[in-house]
Amino acid sequence: MIIAVGHDDRIVLEQAMDFRAFKVSVPWAARDPARLARAFTGIGQVDGADHVWIDQSALNALGPKDDQAWRDGVSGMIHFAEKHGWVEPSSGAVRAHVEWTAA
Repeated sequence: MIIAVGHDDRIVLEQAMDFRAFKVSVPWAARDPARLARAFTGIGQVDGADHVWIDQSALNALGPKDDQAWRDGVSGMIHFAEKHGWVEPSSGAVRAHVEWTAA
């Protein structure tokens, strides 16, 4: 599952049914955590240049509507992430690695 940030800072969910990978993909030419934080306002909390803590309700809003298979897959992914310390205990936010993809 990829949370993709566009050149226009819009955020979309790609590869929504891939529950084995969870990352943020950013195509900008320069690493810009401040810009990334603005793009993720209301969706997640940027943690340096390499991670974003994604709000679970925001993730659900990005996903397919009325798709129980997707919801079940996300639940399984989050359960797996909890075992590895990738879920923030107080907020439930899920940690995603940031992949800066510009050449």
